[in-house]
Amino acid sequence: MHKHIERQTRMAPSSPVRFHAFSDVEKNVREQLEKLNAHNWVREELTIRGFVFDVKSGRLKEVAAVDGR
Repeated sequence: MHKHIERQTRMAPSSPVRFHAFSDVEKNVREQLEKLNAHNWVREELTIRGFVFDVKSGRLKEVAAVDGR
């Protein structure tokens, strides 16, 4: 996937992408929003939104980004 995006954007990523475990779901979503908003592959005109899925209710709860982008 990285190679495909690098070919499409003609640039290397500005930060690595990693997967890991977490205990605070909303905090993790905010951290991921910050990473996506700062990444050079994500154009500034795009709106990045994050959500937490509640398994019991089946509802999504939006998590606001720190910088509001």
